[in-house]
Amino acid sequence: MSLLVWLPLNGNLDNWGSSPAKFSLVGSGITTTNIGKTTANAYQRNTANTGGYITSDINFTMSGDMTLACWCKLTAVGSSGTANGIVTQHGHNTGGLGITMKDISSTDFRISANTGLYGDSHTGQTDRTFCTYYGRTNLYNAWHHLCITYQSSTKQLRMYVDGKLDADVVTLSGNNTTARPLRLFDWSTDYSA
Repeated sequence: MSLLVWLPLNGNLDNWGSSPAKFSLVGSGITTTNIGKTTANAYQRNTANTGGYITSDINFTMSGDMTLACWCKLTAVGSSGTANGIVTQHGHNTGGLGITMKDISSTDFRISANTGLYGDSHTGQTDRTFCTYYGRTNLYNAWHHLCITYQSSTKQLRMYVDGKLDADVVTLSGNNTTARPLRLFDWSTDYSA
């Protein structure tokens, strides 16, 4: 297993991973900001629903074991009552996996996971089941390391915050083979770095 995508906090979108994926800004609303006493930079979305997300130019098929991880500081709700994408394969009718944030209140945000069950929004079936799975740690206004892992042999998803298991194991139903681009700040995310 290799590290397919690695976007270090260096102020640009160069992929240091082993895949040829390239990332580009679509729309507006993403800025780069220095994060304090270090030389690192973070990407910040400062407006909601502007199409200002970063997406790769190739599809990833999550057919085996996988891990998605990021550093994140959440300071505002992008879209209340729904999940807010951070690192995802989000797609309304094609499924995908990802790290999302769900607001419990205006000052209580928790890790969630879109799991992209196959469905058809036109028939009323859901194709994203993120609203069922929350972590226990309040992520509001502080830097945290977020991670989800998927084990293909057991079809189990785990969510971690700051290296500790933060949510019970979720057993998925086969959606892990979806091939979609990897996206950052996708749909509804507001004021996130």
